Amino acid sequence: MASAQVVETSVTNNSPSQDSYHPDDLFQSRMHRSIEHVEFQIRRISFVEMESAPSNSCTDGVDKGLIEQEMFNPGEMHGGVDGLFHPVLGDEIQSWRKNLTYEEDKSTLVTANVYPSFYASATQATGVMQKFWKQNEDEELRNRFRFGRQGIGYITNLIADELRRSTRRNHALPPLQQVLIALRFYASGSFLQVIGDTAGVDKSTVSRVVTNVSNALIAKQSKFITWPLDAEVPEVKNSFYRRGGFPCVIGCVDGTHIRIQAPNEHENAYVKRKGFHSINVQGVCNHEGKFTNIVARWPGSCHDSHIFRSSNIGQFLEENHNSLDDGIILGDSGYACSPFLMTPYANPEIPQQEAYNSAHTKTRVVIEQTYGRWKRRFHVLHSEIRMAPQKVCLIIGACAVLHNIAVLLKEPMDDADLPDEVPEVEVYDGPQQRITITNHICNTFFS
Repeated sequence: MASAQVVETSVTNNSPSQDSYHPDDLFQSRMHRSIEHVEFQIRRISFVEMESAPSNSCTDGVDKGLIEQEMFNPGEMHGGVDGLFHPVLGDEIQSWRKNLTYEEDKSTLVTANVYPSFYASATQATGVMQKFWKQNEDEELRNRFRFGRQGIGYITNLIADELRRSTRRNHALPPLQQVLIALRFYASGSFLQVIGDTAGVDKSTVSRVVTNVSNALIAKQSKFITWPLDAEVPEVKNSFYRRGGFPCVIGCVDGTHIRIQAPNEHENAYVKRKGFHSINVQGVCNHEGKFTNIVARWPGSCHDSHIFRSSNIGQFLEENHNSLDDGIILGDSGYACSPFLMTPYANPEIPQQEAYNSAHTKTRVVIEQTYGRWKRRFHVLHSEIRMAPQKVCLIIGACAVLHNIAVLLKEPMDDADLPDEVPEVEVYDGPQQRITITNHICNTFFS
């Protein structure tokens, strides 16, 4: 399936040396830059890497791994530092590489389980955030950046090539510092000026860093946001069934609104029915709470059902879904019922329909809980984002990738106060395809 253009934005990557010319950027000596260069090379073998993901196609020639793309060009991981040599650290690096051990889990996530003893003494952190990263435990790091030391190292290793400047002139910010600045912004949703004061850089530098890190994360989306493979579908179905008793479910869909400041153009289109400006984001998640689809391109006035019909996943299911064996997704009453999207009965009349609705609610609440964790982890999504809609969409996509990384790395999350029931929604009032498939499920599985 051809990739769709989703995030409507004119934001482009800055030139490699753009940050380095800003007069307020953090000063770093030549000696620091030399040491940091070694630090970056070390990080490429010390932190986690993601193996190439298998093809995401259930039907030949049809790509189902999504964030639906506009400017999302999946990047490639670069592994290894063969031939790495430093006149001081060369022997230690080679010795360290021989002692590394790895373990692989079912998600193809490979994690180095050791850190070099010489790492702290051989590198010199520059900047408040980097010093904080070196000196504090995982709990303190998670409170401020939402990831522990291993997670921050993994993210830095993942996108370091995209963030590293081609020149060391004029004190360009190293990848680790850029990642810490962006994570602090995502986690707090604070003003750019406040983030800049904390990190010791100018507000405009923070803005460029957030854009660059967001672009780099989105370029890796194909490794983290994927539709279930054929081999994974049975386990997904069984897990959803154990959760709520609804059969054949491979995902749950819903929309959520991300508040934004009133844009300069087409302001009325971004006003949702509750009266504030927003981006209406569609997400589909699996039983683990990982996003398998994200659409972040529609203004707040757009209805959930329209967004789904226009999305790549909606069009794919419309063209390729043949039976319950292919799986179904669950949506609330804001969506049109169809052979592949099951919604609850508006007015259940018999016990079977009530049982159907009860199982539907228990199963579908996973998407509400996923949104709750997502916005709690990245508070920028829970507050009003004071940026243009195009950049807001970029940040939403980056936070979706980070959410799935957090799930893969099993970053701890406080699940207190997560929703146990679905909220009130704007009911879809249009053509439905309910009778045949819904009644079949109701009479077969709930009688």
